Amino acid sequence: MRNGNEKLLIKPSKANIKTFLTNIRKITRWARSMSQTELIRILNPKIRGWAYYHRHVVSSEIFSQVDKEIWIALWSWCIRRHPNKGKKWIKSKYFHRIEQRDWIFRSITKEHGTIVTDTLCSARSILIIRHIKIKQQATPFDPSYEKYFQERTSQKWRNNKSGKLKVMALWKHQNGICPVCLEKVTKLSNWVVYWHKNKLEGGSDSLDNLSLLHPKCARGNEPKFVIPYRLNQ
Repeated sequence: MRNGNEKLLIKPSKANIKTFLTNIRKITRWARSMSQTELIRILNPKIRGWAYYHRHVVSSEIFSQVDKEIWIALWSWCIRRHPNKGKKWIKSKYFHRIEQRDWIFRSITKEHGTIVTDTLCSARSILIIRHIKIKQQATPFDPSYEKYFQERTSQKWRNNKSGKLKVMALWKHQNGICPVCLEKVTKLSNWVVYWHKNKLEGGSDSLDNLSLLHPKCARGNEPKFVIPYRLNQ
C-alpha cells in the first residue's frame, strides 16, 4: 500500500520456481561424470532464459534465492565428484574470486591452444527491467505522440539483442558522433534514436532513416543537423 493506493506486485510463481530448480538439480545429478566446462555450457542458457523471462516482474529477491539453490546443487556436484578431497581443495578447483565477488563457479581450459574461460551465469546478473505501460491516450497515429513512441522504441532497443545490434551499427555508421552537436555519443552521455521520416509517412527502421542523438539534441521538434546525418559518406 502506498499513499493510500494499492499496488500490485507480480512475482514468479512458486510452482514455476520449483520446476526450474528441480530441472537444474536433475541436470547436476545426471552430469556427475561431465566436466565443469560442459556443465556450465548446459546450465547457462537455462539460467539466462529463465531470468530474462522473469526480469520484468518483482524478481530481485527471488533471483538471489534461486542463485543460492543453484550454488547448493553445484557444491553437491563437486562433493560427489571428489568424495575424498577437502572442502578447501574443492573450492580452489571449481570456485574462483573475481574482483570483490568470491565463490564464482568458473572453468579455465585450453581449446586448440587458446585459454578459454567459462563462467556460470547468475540470475542476479540479469538486469531487472520494469515494464512501462503506454500512456492511455497515446496512439501511434497521432503525430503529437511521435517523439513519445520514438523514446519508447529507443528504450526497448537498449534491452534486447537485436535492438543493441542495430544501435551499434548506427553508432558505427556515424563514427560515434552526434550529427547535431558533433560530440561523441557514449553510454555516459546517453542517446535516443531519431527517425527522419516517421512510420506514418512511410519511414522505416533502416539506418538511412535513423540518427543516434544525445537526448538534449533531440529535444527540439526538429533537430537541426549541422552536417549531413550520414557522417561517413
